[in-house]
Amino acid sequence: MLQFGLKTRLLLLTIIPTLTISALLSTYFIQLRTGELEQDLEIKGFSIIDQFTPMLFDKLEQLNQLESQVQNSSHTHRKNELHNQLQSIGNRIIEAPDVRSVTVFNPKGKSLAHAGPTMRPPINSSNSRYNRNNSNSSVDSNRHSDEPPIEPGLFYTPETLRFKSPITSPVPTTTSDQTLTTPNASTDHQQPIGWIEVELSSVNIKLAKYQLYLTTLVVIILAFIINAFFGLRLSRNITEPLSEIITAVNRVKDGHLDTRVHTHAGGELHDLELGINSMVESLKIAHEELKQSVDQATEDLRETLETIEIQNIELDLARKEALEASRIKSEFLANMSHEIRTPLNGIIGFTKLLLKTQITAHQLDYLGTINKSSESLLAIINDILDFSKIEAGKLTLDYIPISLRNVVEEVTTMVAPLAHEKQLELVSLVYNNVPANLVGDPLRLKQIITNLVNNAIKFTESGNIVLRTMLESQEDKFAVCKISITDTGIGLSEEDQSVIFKAFNQADTSAARRFGGTGLGLVISKYLVEQMGGEIGLKSEPGKGSTFWFKVRLDINPQREEPTASPLTGKRIAVFDENPVVRLSVRHMLENWHVSSIGEIERIEEIHSHIAHADSRHQPYNAIIIGLPPNKSMSQHLMQTLETLHHQFNCPSVILANTNDWPLQTDANELTWQWISKPVRSSQLYDLLNRLVSDGEHPTNTLTNVSLTPPLESPLITQVPRILCVDDNAANLKLIRVLLEDLGISVTACESGLQALDHMETECFDLIFMDIQMPIMDGVETTRRIREREAHQEAQTTIVALTAHALASEKEELLRAGMNDYVTKPINETLLIETIFKWTGFRAHPLPTQKTTPHLSHLPSTVISAPMQHSVIDLDEGLRLSNGKIDLADDMLRMLLDSLPKEHDRCTEAWENEDLDSLLEHVHKLHGATRYCGTPALRSVTAQLETRLKSTLAGKRPQADIIPAFKQLIIEMNRLQHWGQQQAAQPASLHASSTTAPLLD
Repeated sequence: MLQFGLKTRLLLLTIIPTLTISALLSTYFIQLRTGELEQDLEIKGFSIIDQFTPMLFDKLEQLNQLESQVQNSSHTHRKNELHNQLQSIGNRIIEAPDVRSVTVFNPKGKSLAHAGPTMRPPINSSNSRYNRNNSNSSVDSNRHSDEPPIEPGLFYTPETLRFKSPITSPVPTTTSDQTLTTPNASTDHQQPIGWIEVELSSVNIKLAKYQLYLTTLVVIILAFIINAFFGLRLSRNITEPLSEIITAVNRVKDGHLDTRVHTHAGGELHDLELGINSMVESLKIAHEELKQSVDQATEDLRETLETIEIQNIELDLARKEALEASRIKSEFLANMSHEIRTPLNGIIGFTKLLLKTQITAHQLDYLGTINKSSESLLAIINDILDFSKIEAGKLTLDYIPISLRNVVEEVTTMVAPLAHEKQLELVSLVYNNVPANLVGDPLRLKQIITNLVNNAIKFTESGNIVLRTMLESQEDKFAVCKISITDTGIGLSEEDQSVIFKAFNQADTSAARRFGGTGLGLVISKYLVEQMGGEIGLKSEPGKGSTFWFKVRLDINPQREEPTASPLTGKRIAVFDENPVVRLSVRHMLENWHVSSIGEIERIEEIHSHIAHADSRHQPYNAIIIGLPPNKSMSQHLMQTLETLHHQFNCPSVILANTNDWPLQTDANELTWQWISKPVRSSQLYDLLNRLVSDGEHPTNTLTNVSLTPPLESPLITQVPRILCVDDNAANLKLIRVLLEDLGISVTACESGLQALDHMETECFDLIFMDIQMPIMDGVETTRRIREREAHQEAQTTIVALTAHALASEKEELLRAGMNDYVTKPINETLLIETIFKWTGFRAHPLPTQKTTPHLSHLPSTVISAPMQHSVIDLDEGLRLSNGKIDLADDMLRMLLDSLPKEHDRCTEAWENEDLDSLLEHVHKLHGATRYCGTPALRSVTAQLETRLKSTLAGKRPQADIIPAFKQLIIEMNRLQHWGQQQAAQPASLHASSTTAPLLD
């Protein structure tokens, strides 16, 4: 009843009990009265039978007597008269109220008289008040049957009541009740002389019942109406005050606090009324106080908002300044990567040149210090630039197919000289379950591993450094790989471990002073690992070394290459190394190549006996791998052992030597054993073992003497590649042509994209160096056309972008256009060698020349006469940028000076016409020319102006920002022209020896 309202519930509680009691009482009294009416009808029927039984007895007795006498006419007449009398009695009986029909039978059941309609058959025999069998029921229902009834009874029909009773001699004491209850009492003493059956109609009883039902219904309805009236009156007395209270509460809820409740009800409702009125009064007082507080707070807030609005304006200005500062910082970083690395590359390059000359021991020591300091400074600058990219959110990852084994081995090969210099054993252990077909960023993986391995080398004085690469878990589309670096260094305390992954932090200040570094390597590594969906951590104890580990999630490349059959399958190879980890690393490689038997030797004295024992059992080894510890060199005993193995057992040997063991490497070329550098690269060892066990003879060390091996994707080739250089800058084209010719490579040079396409029609090239900004057809459009021509070819020509300046977004555009790589000018000999090796597999070497130390005295007198520290020109830098070629440096400087007047006019005309696209083209060309000349001031201002022009054309900065840079460009061009005019005025005039064509035409 909870879903009903209070008024409804009160009515239901009032009416339902009354209706229930009325219904129960009415049912009881109706049942009682109905029984009385039926009983009255039965009594009435038996009374009628008792009343007429004496008369019928006399007539039947006389009739029976006549039947017993001899029949004559008088008897017949008397019988007819008696029959008429019986019929008359029947007619008198039917005149009684409710009598419908009557029949008189003789003792044999023959009907003697009948009055009224035919009697209706009984419903069934079970309706009899007295026990009768089913056979007699048929007699009772048929008054013409000759079978007499057996016993009296009372039977119901649908609308009547039939009484059967025997006609016997009247007994004074017999009453109707006794006849009803004991109808056979008289038959116990005498035989009945006949039977009488009377049928009474129950119509009057039904009518009385209907009257009873109607009366009862009327009484119940009157009771319901009266009860409902009083219930409504009672509920109204309760609900109306409550409704008024609810209405008042709703008004109060809507804010009408002047509302009061006046129900004039008594009792609890009156108390409720008083409570609500008191509560509303309190709410009104509180509301007024709150309103005053809100008004005061609103006023305070308004003042605060005015202050905040002022602060927002200031913050907006500060945000714009910060964005501008961030933009300037980004541009600064883009330029700084060139401007800082350029002099560093010069320092490192000239240091290496000096190291090749005849110098004293002290000079060698000084130059070694300079070289190490320069490389350390370059590493620090690289870390700072990477950290700046991370802070700016611009450090992105590549997703290309990689081999994790190759990535790890390339890092260990690169850092091995530093480890061997400290006599540390550097071991790379790659487990065989690591998938070979992964997708990731190899450059950033190398950066992470290099940082961790360099730290291990830096903080380890003796012992081992072990790199373990293992599979953590693998799903259908990705694999989680774990790489750990374990060292035997100084270790870290728990306090140091908590801060080591924070920026600009190291283990302690003493370590920073002792070992140096920026403290950014681990921060950058942590960021890169997290970007790859992994995590990084360490486990360390002071004095017991450290283990740095990281996990990365790498996608699995679905295009897996089917493994080829290994030629080492079924071979037997022995392995010796005092370090068990080195033996385990080599064992993993050999097992991966399906070597059938691997014999491990722990002591050098056991080498001969182990090989001899295997040979005596007719199970000779096909080769033996011997690893030298980092603190030991090749002993005379070991050399003799190797000679014996070769001549006596025909067992070729492979020496795993340290990178700084130069005497051993020289000797190995003349002896019978082969060598490769530690840590072992699987590709080198596989190729060498394949040659040893397949040829049966000791081949020359053509492969193993190469200091750097190409990746597995680019097998080492000896055929000189065909290279096409495209650049509209004559100086740039001349420089790269000279550098490549010094490497023994012939070059096809062209000055435009159209010429490049013409050459591609008639020739095939292995590599193309493509300039970006060129007239008529730039490098991007040229690359797209080349790719369209190669669309249906299986192999595509490698195209490397070569430009003086590009933003990060432009680099992505170049790669999307179809270029394979990106190289920033200035390009030097080392960068050319590595780029060619990376994309062609050809390891170029400089042609043998006389190694002399360049000196300014070799320059023409006209050039030397310039002030050496002049702010406009730097002859030392120009010589270095020309790879130490004096004639080339002089030619390129003269070409630049000759082109300056024309370029000055072109830039001025484009500026006056507000043609920024044309101005950008001229500035870009001028910038490219300055990259190969010693003109630092002009190179700096052209780089700055080019950056600002690109940003302005992209809509990222206003045009007004170009004005200062353009003015400075004109100033620097005038200064350089003035310098050139001074040189031309001297007796030995400055003129181009090879060409006088303008540099930027």
